[in-house]
Amino acid sequence: MIRRLHRHLREISYHSARRRPTRWTRLADRAFFAAPALALLTTAWLHFGSVNSAPRKPEILRLGTALDGTPDVRLIGDSGMPGWPPRAYGEIELVTEGLRSGFPLVSRVGDGPLRIEFARPLLGSPPAPLDDPAMRAAAGAVIEAQGSAELRDRWAGRQRSRTLWLGLAGNFSLWWLAYLATMLLALQAMRLAAWAAGELGRRRRIDRRRTGRCLACGYDVRAIPWSERCPECGALLE
Repeated sequence: MIRRLHRHLREISYHSARRRPTRWTRLADRAFFAAPALALLTTAWLHFGSVNSAPRKPEILRLGTALDGTPDVRLIGDSGMPGWPPRAYGEIELVTEGLRSGFPLVSRVGDGPLRIEFARPLLGSPPAPLDDPAMRAAAGAVIEAQGSAELRDRWAGRQRSRTLWLGLAGNFSLWWLAYLATMLLALQAMRLAAWAAGELGRRRRIDRRRTGRCLACGYDVRAIPWSERCPECGALLE
């Protein structure tokens, strides 16, 4: 099967499977097989290793205690703006980030970790005591009851992510074409440079033969027609 695929690729590339292979055809054959491997590695690295984050709209908790000293936590959500606890400590922001990876197409989306920021302390109040187990438990109960599904998952430490298979396949195809086109263009540039160097050498040899000089070093050998070798470099004279 590999031989059939190899022959088919040669027919596409060189229009003849029986054409004698050269170093350029061998390099082109290697490019056809190296391009998908490099595309696979690049797609996997951008899918798993390169992550962009975008902060989402934060959700706000108002922390405080009731008159009897029990924790009082209120969530500012879409339902409305709750009042302040009797003994308010201030507000904290619960910030979640959306993660995106893949280039040039997005191939994976997910949720980042929860970031807690003390947004607005009240004058003369201590910092929001989320380190207190009772206050943290009260905040967790409010989030479970009134928070969004995303906020509940982030508070519990669960991170969701999903793969966009269409974007993943598109990235692989685009990188495959990009690597293949780059390799073939570089190969054609190398062939052009080799042809230009060969043409320059051929013209230089023609000029040296016409003016009676050594083809290897350009030494004037018109005065020594009996010699078989160049006295300068030792090359055979034609």
